[in-house]
Amino acid sequence: MHGAVSALLDTIHGFDAEHRIDPDEIAWAYTHGGALHSIAYPDGSVTFTKAHRDECPFIASKGGRYCNEECAYSPRTAEG
Repeated sequence: MHGAVSALLDTIHGFDAEHRIDPDEIAWAYTHGGALHSIAYPDGSVTFTKAHRDECPFIASKGGRYCNEECAYSPRTAEG
């Protein structure tokens, strides 16, 4: 997983990237979109997504099935 996060940083900010994420950015990310899911595939690739709800076929099958297009998110409430 460390390699996948390294590649994500590289593809977004460059091979010699350094990026600090502040607490307000973490709070914003938590309240927007779904939960963070990471799906590792047998070929070594990884999908990071916040675009799917937990019961989505894509998440439930660990990337083996397509999303059923019912994953529109609005900001989360304090309850979840």
